Amino acid sequence: MAGTVEDRRFPDGVYFGQTDIARRGFGIFVTSIGEYLSELGVETTPMLTQRLATALLCAGME
Repeated sequence: MAGTVEDRRFPDGVYFGQTDIARRGFGIFVTSIGEYLSELGVETTPMLTQRLATALLCAGME
């Protein structure tokens, strides 16, 4: 995104990633990844599924 860091905030000063809807959406994504891996028989931890979700989201931005 162009501009300063301040330009990336909503009028109330909150970044999109810090909004309730973004956090809930990310949580659903993390849960989905955990359930998928569980169905495959892979043992996971909450931190692993969060890291995988983050990596997948970042990979989609390239």
